[in-house]
Amino acid sequence: MIVESVRTVKARFSEFLDLVVLEREQVTITRNGRPEAVLLSMSEYRGLHATIELLSDPEAMAALERGRRDFAEGRFIDDEGIEALRVEIEARGKGERRDDHA
Repeated sequence: MIVESVRTVKARFSEFLDLVVLEREQVTITRNGRPEAVLLSMSEYRGLHATIELLSDPEAMAALERGRRDFAEGRFIDDEGIEALRVEIEARGKGERRDDHA
């Protein structure tokens, strides 16, 4: 994160805007040496709001906690399991297409 005075940011605003948008930097803007505001991209801003909404949703948080417990207890599908599911789904799809043409 970049920290700059309001005077510097005002003088070089386009440069800081490019840093924020193109390089996903965040700029803390200070006044009299104290942080007063943060400049961040719209995508970062939207992401923060989406995170806040998720953290505020009791059902989503319960699902997240179930997922954490499942993972801690070894109930998850590894890469090999995912590949096996992909192959099975692909085989089913081919089987359905054959039936459709019969």
